Amino acid sequence: MERTTLESPLTSRNAFLYHIQNNRLRRDILTGAISLLVPGIGWLMNMGRRIAGQFLSRNDRLV
Repeated sequence: MERTTLESPLTSRNAFLYHIQNNRLRRDILTGAISLLVPGIGWLMNMGRRIAGQFLSRNDRLV
């Protein structure tokens, strides 16, 4: 199977496969899905994780 990169054509298949092609990303997706099952607090934890991830992707370090 060919790896999906940012240079790959934008198709539904590539958009889905990009996020699950390595073990770390699969684990992160599973952790987020499980945290959503915890009423109230799970949603807040998941949003905090997403905000931290965006910050890290832009600045390479968390204050």
